[in-house]
Amino acid sequence: MSLSGRRVVDAQFGTAEVHDVYSLNDRLSLINGQVFKSLRDPSIRALALDLVRGTPQHGNESELAELSRVFWFVKKNVEYRQDPHQYDLYSTASRTIQVHAGDCDDHCTLIAALVGNLGFIPGAKVISPDGANWHIYALTSVFPRSNPQAPTARYLALDTTQSLSHPGWEPPAKFQRYARVVTFTEGGPLVQTVR
Repeated sequence: MSLSGRRVVDAQFGTAEVHDVYSLNDRLSLINGQVFKSLRDPSIRALALDLVRGTPQHGNESELAELSRVFWFVKKNVEYRQDPHQYDLYSTASRTIQVHAGDCDDHCTLIAALVGNLGFIPGAKVISPDGANWHIYALTSVFPRSNPQAPTARYLALDTTQSLSHPGWEPPAKFQRYARVVTFTEGGPLVQTVR
């Protein structure tokens, strides 16, 4: 799906695109686009490499160490802040780093871009208690990082927006009555309904 947008230019803050969205899939397409813009950003690649410098380079311990460093960097350096009333903003990873704040989709985009630059498959989990109010957080495959179909593979949640969260933590089941697992790809998001 291609969502065309209207371009808004501000001399101080740069360019933004305004889109009309009608569904969760429209929103996931916009987030997917921001993830891939961010994956191609050399400053995000450099940040990802700096974050994992000195970690073991092979094996399960390496994967967990790298993901833990990404998680704690975002949690400590990017405050959770809601979008303006009646607007849903989708920032690139570099914009989120620049303003040191963002909502759940901004955190997700930043983490997905960082882990994608480290060879992990970028993804997310989208959850809702009622099918109307959605929350998104990063999700990636581990053991091995690049093959989620491997018999040893599992997914690791990376929700940096919750005060007590840590790598692997997920919101309680009552908030996951409706759930989608998303894999971000160059061609658009691959969405699988879980519940």
